[in-house]
Amino acid sequence: MSVVGQKSNMTETVFSVVEHPPQFKAGKDSLTYFLQKHFVNPEAAKNANVNCKVMVKFIVEPTGQLSDIELAWSAGHGCDEESLRVVKLFPPWEPGRQSGKAVRVRVHLTLKYPFQ
Repeated sequence: MSVVGQKSNMTETVFSVVEHPPQFKAGKDSLTYFLQKHFVNPEAAKNANVNCKVMVKFIVEPTGQLSDIELAWSAGHGCDEESLRVVKLFPPWEPGRQSGKAVRVRVHLTLKYPFQ
């Protein structure tokens, strides 16, 4: 079983596109609520009046657990660290499905700063 934030040792194929993509449980509105609840705009970003985006990539495993969480796009000013911190807090997702089977799917999530 994969542990959040650690590299997975699984050798199964990782899909980029599937018939049924993985989803944050209870849908997109729940993801927005989760981010609003847990996200803290970094002081360095506030002080620098930063307006940017950070992209975090991760794999949603067939169990719904997240693995291989890392930055795909960096912004600095504490935004990278905050983005990774919040994504590592995510509960399990609904896994992606291909041909009716839960599969490993790479997800790219873009977070905008300042977060509102």
